[in-house]
Amino acid sequence: GCSYTQTGIDALLQPPKLSKQQDEIYSALNITGKKDLKLKYPRKGDYKSAFVIQNIDEEESEEAILFYEDTTAKERPLQVVVLDQEDGRWVMKNKITEDASEVEKVSFITTDEKRYVVIGYTSLSKTEKFVRVYHYQDNKLASIGEVLRCSNYEVFDINGDGEDEVIAMIMKKSDRDV
Repeated sequence: GCSYTQTGIDALLQPPKLSKQQDEIYSALNITGKKDLKLKYPRKGDYKSAFVIQNIDEEESEEAILFYEDTTAKERPLQVVVLDQEDGRWVMKNKITEDASEVEKVSFITTDEKRYVVIGYTSLSKTEKFVRVYHYQDNKLASIGEVLRCSNYEVFDINGDGEDEVIAMIMKKSDRDV
């Protein structure tokens, strides 16, 4: 034990390996081996993986939401991809791009028997955050309502009706801000 001659900690660190399921999802995108892609991990919340597996539609199987950055894209570099299972294989169904540098948090809301995906982002300038609420229908992840520009957001049942709501914290910078 005393003859260990390692000079730095970098040789001890290894990036995490993808699980079998994550590897199947990643391979389904046909982006394996591309060096200009960087997985993006939500910074906060219950879902801290670049691969979020969740049932977001009316069918029984789960869908996968994958976040990555295309480092060659000059505009809208953050990619949000939805994959679904068909005959036991993952198939890409939808891809959207965002003017964002980071994924802040991912949450889910079920109301009126519909499932919604709530994603918080950090802007490209890294000076503000924003939230989008999406509904997945007909193999498309579509933004509903307006973009909420905020400092933070939470998803919880604020009024006790058994259904979650999105609560956004907005910081007023000047009298002109609403």
